[in-house]
Amino acid sequence: MQPSVAGVPMAVVELVAHERASGFDARIAAPAEDDLPARCEDRGIPLIAWPAGRSVGRSLFAEVRSLRTIITEVDPAIVHLHSSKAGLAGRLVLRGQRTTAFSPHGWSFFVPSRTQSLALRWERFAARWTSQFHVCCDDEARVGAENGIVGDYFSGLNGVDAAQFEFSDESARNSARRDLQIGDEPAVVCIGRICHQKGQDLLLEAWRQIVDQVPRARLYLVGGGEDGAVLRATAPDSVTFVGDQPDVRPWIAAADLIAAPSRYEGLSTAVLESLIMGRAVVAHDAVGMHSLIGDQAGEVVPIGEADAFAAAILRRLRDPELCATEGRAGRERVRSQFATDVLLPRALDNTRTLLELRSERNR
Repeated sequence: MQPSVAGVPMAVVELVAHERASGFDARIAAPAEDDLPARCEDRGIPLIAWPAGRSVGRSLFAEVRSLRTIITEVDPAIVHLHSSKAGLAGRLVLRGQRTTAFSPHGWSFFVPSRTQSLALRWERFAARWTSQFHVCCDDEARVGAENGIVGDYFSGLNGVDAAQFEFSDESARNSARRDLQIGDEPAVVCIGRICHQKGQDLLLEAWRQIVDQVPRARLYLVGGGEDGAVLRATAPDSVTFVGDQPDVRPWIAAADLIAAPSRYEGLSTAVLESLIMGRAVVAHDAVGMHSLIGDQAGEVVPIGEADAFAAAILRRLRDPELCATEGRAGRERVRSQFATDVLLPRALDNTRTLLELRSERNR
């Protein structure tokens, strides 16, 4: 897999740990950087260092060669590629000669770049070398099929451990606010790397309308990122840049409402965690948001429509009971559909099915 940060390694480590606990010799090949080595060590997962950058560049040829060496030495029955970079390098190596699953974690052709159309053409072409698309949710499968990426889709990958994210009631909210030195003003929290993808710039555009009508409202941006300095220079005083946090649960607990303004996603880990803790979410219509939020756990509005985003937040800041009702519905929705104790056994059964299909082809 590549990258080795944010939600992708969290999902992959949980999947591999479950496979290993069920008797499979599952391993991870990825850049041995960030907090991934510690995650793997904690779960007893062998980590094979695959030096690979996140972007596609001149290093791609060396990355393909090194991945080919790893695959030859390990000789796996199934190769499961996570995110677009691993999906590119891995399928160039394998070319359908081994059982190959691919999880985009957000389709590459959503990323704005000069090669955006090329990324879509590649995904359509590489589908012939893909035994299965193991996607995060039904939304991701639908988008792939609508864009001509033909293949077998299995939905259900990113989940949340409900035991690690307790429901945050009024008492827990007050306690978190005391610890974080937040007063009783309406508090909106946005969690994510501060970058173009996560859309904090769009949120700030809507926020100006919100504080015009609710002057006491505060916005807390939790996370670091390359766009932080630019946004700080123009953000109003009602916005606090919290920076990276080792544990986001206190910030979720302290929030009245969670804002998720992403332009594109696979399935947002921050939204999963917010919903399971009982917080309503207002989100842009990025892939996965409808799957997570539905019609009862918040609101999903068109990307870039600042007026609609502001109105959805204002509606909930003015109606705390609506927020509370949606928060409870969100927890039940995630608990029944996206909890790891629901998803991981299904994923394991799917792995067994892929192995059976491989055995039949090899007879």
